Amino acid sequence: MYVQLLDLVVGDRVRLHDGSIHEVVANPRDGIWIETRPIDDLSADTAVMTHCQEVKEVERTVA
Repeated sequence: MYVQLLDLVVGDRVRLHDGSIHEVVANPRDGIWIETRPIDDLSADTAVMTHCQEVKEVERTVA
């Protein structure tokens, strides 16, 4: 699945190819990188730059 990073906003969650789920904390809107934080560590300041090829899919919650 192709994920369009330009569409992601702060708070969106993405699943990476390694199985981890990250929350978007910033999007420089270059279509290649997003700044994310693993959801198991949201309280810590552990944001990382995530490349578009690392993102498998957008995690959608059913309301």
